[in-house]
Amino acid sequence: MSAKSIDLSQPNRLHMGGMAIFFGLSAKKFIQYIWPILLIRVFDKDGSMLAAFILLGIIAAVAIIHALLEYLYFTFQITSGELTVRSGYIRKKQVSVPLSKIQSLNMKQNLLQRLLKIYELEVNTAGAKGSEVTLQALSLTTIREVEQLVNLGSSNISEEEHDAEAPPITNEEHEQTIMRLSPTDLLRVGLTNNHIKVILIVYGFLFGIYDDLPERWQRLVVDTLDQFSAQASSQLAIYLALGLLCAIIFTVTGAILATFAWHFNLKLSHTPSRLVLDAGLIAHKRVLIPFRKIQTLTWTTNPLRRLIGIFAVSVGQASSLEETEKMKANVPGCTDAQVEQIQQALFGTSLMAQPEQLHRSHWIYLRNLWLMFGLAPAAVVSIVGYLADSPLVWSWLWAIVYLPFAYLSWRHAYFYMDEQHVVVSSGSFGHKRQMFALHKIQGVSVRQSIWQKPRGRASATLYLAGETITLSQIDAATAYALRDYALFLAESEQQPWM
Repeated sequence: MSAKSIDLSQPNRLHMGGMAIFFGLSAKKFIQYIWPILLIRVFDKDGSMLAAFILLGIIAAVAIIHALLEYLYFTFQITSGELTVRSGYIRKKQVSVPLSKIQSLNMKQNLLQRLLKIYELEVNTAGAKGSEVTLQALSLTTIREVEQLVNLGSSNISEEEHDAEAPPITNEEHEQTIMRLSPTDLLRVGLTNNHIKVILIVYGFLFGIYDDLPERWQRLVVDTLDQFSAQASSQLAIYLALGLLCAIIFTVTGAILATFAWHFNLKLSHTPSRLVLDAGLIAHKRVLIPFRKIQTLTWTTNPLRRLIGIFAVSVGQASSLEETEKMKANVPGCTDAQVEQIQQALFGTSLMAQPEQLHRSHWIYLRNLWLMFGLAPAAVVSIVGYLADSPLVWSWLWAIVYLPFAYLSWRHAYFYMDEQHVVVSSGSFGHKRQMFALHKIQGVSVRQSIWQKPRGRASATLYLAGETITLSQIDAATAYALRDYALFLAESEQQPWM
């Protein structure tokens, strides 16, 4: 596509580079179906390599023809307040998406698309399990035209209104930068990830592949251990320590590389109507989320990140439950001040500082957690061991070990609020807090069991668009007051909830 403005009211094809993208997708699909046959032909000692080359040639020819037809029959246009995409040369398909229903536009660019100077645009709506529409090859000029017509800052748009719309915000000076992540920030994020689970997986993998190593490599390991110690017990300890060290090195190095690949040169900014996220090293992505469709702001930390004062932040928007995580704008490595800046940009206020008076869960919540996940499993294992004539006395240690988890989960189970917003806290060793506007709540359910009622306790469930948040074992009067106030705001507030 040229750099000039195009007429999106007429059917348009993708950028010419789309043929290369379609060819890659077609070749990948064909190889996924026939790779076992191809592998057999390549490694068959009695077979001829000519047959394998012929097979590859057929795949390439079919993929080229398929890619060309896919490209020629793929068109898109925006007219009458709808984005319409037509595709398919044998099985024809047409998808029409009302512009007012579009939740976000996600712009991505992998390595091939970077070489071709084209972008992939994902169009997401609230009801779709995946991307409603994906345009695999667009020029930056075309994407800006689409952004202007979709106009995520408005709740409604029509073709007649388009002429009165402001031009798209494409110049960086029109976007107010909230924060950027430097290479040092990314290094801190990679080092402070929650590595324990991955380390254990890698640790098990390393010991698993040791048995499958050739005998000469196993002999090399044994000879190396003999140089450190002749005692079997010492050799075992060194063997386990080296395995753990290798697992830690592999895990931390992988986490750092993945952090740089996904979040390199990350910039979070905003315009008067939407939030903009740009990030990525090999695959670049750009996410646009209208303010009116943002549901929650979540910031989390773990013990390592708490020591250096950084948080992982994610911005959630209205979507189906299956798509919620994918459609979030994730920003790792934020400081307290940066989280406050994001809160100010999204909600016009900051609730980073906790008030002295918090609405905490009752201590019964701690007791119930310990009984359910600490004492009960220990009792079951002990009874099973007794019935099998093998008493497992050590199983009761789990009831003691789980007690700190239950205590921290109770300490982090609270919420606080102002007149328009609420922050809900949760987590154990990791601490998670979610902030959202009260008028975004779609419904509130308050439940009181026969055990809660005499103690004046209740559990409240808050229903947002695509997310459910539960407040367990809180004061019953507070739960009913929160329900009434949230429903009052939902009915009286003039701001759109989506």
